[in-house]
Amino acid sequence: MKDRTKNFRNFDNLIDEHLCDPELLLLLLNDAIAHEDTDDVQKCFRSIVHDHGGISRFAWKSGIDPKDLNNILNSSEKDLKTLLKLFHAFGEITIGDKKKQRV
Repeated sequence: MKDRTKNFRNFDNLIDEHLCDPELLLLLLNDAIAHEDTDDVQKCFRSIVHDHGGISRFAWKSGIDPKDLNNILNSSEKDLKTLLKLFHAFGEITIGDKKKQRV
């Protein structure tokens, strides 16, 4: 039987290819949140930070202590699941200058 999965790209490769496309990254993040996929949420968070100049620059731009940002990016699955529950409790979130999108 043929292995059909070899023709598919994994999420990491897709993120790497489209890191410079903020709209696609937003869609991937929203999809990961909607499906409560903590691994993909964390990958998206890391990609967003990387795209904005790394931890130090992103922390400075967002007013977050770099140590705290690093902790967020390396959160446990339990912490991320709690964050996802908050997103779902809010119902809608706004990221960047986008209009509210249903999660």
